[in-house]
Amino acid sequence: MTVNSFRVGIMERLKGHFVGLSIVDDPVAGAGISPGMVFELLSMTQASMLGGYCSRTHGFSIQYQVPDGDEKTSALHDMAEELYQLLQEIEVDGFTYRSTGLKHEIKDGRLRFGWEITIRIKRSEPAAATMGALAQGAGLK
Repeated sequence: MTVNSFRVGIMERLKGHFVGLSIVDDPVAGAGISPGMVFELLSMTQASMLGGYCSRTHGFSIQYQVPDGDEKTSALHDMAEELYQLLQEIEVDGFTYRSTGLKHEIKDGRLRFGWEITIRIKRSEPAAATMGALAQGAGLK
């Protein structure tokens, strides 16, 4: 499982669910889109564990903005509810991962939504060197 596997998998899920909404993964490109969504992989940490395993935590963020209007705050809270449901579990490369720490805030007229996914991976170990085949011979005297 690579970092890009999660990024691409989540982008596909967002674009498949929010058809017609502009969704980008570059904050600079998403600065002027409204309504629009900017998806980012904010951080990733990896910690070694016993038995050749590692624990990886991916931190994600979504910023969502709608045009100004009477129902702006209501629309932002509605989007937050939809994201809680959509991102509770994520399927990537045929495996389902559970999100943790889902949270949102509305600040400066925009929704900021964040969550994490923690996975355990088995580190690949190099194959052990094999001994060469021994030649055996028998003789009679």
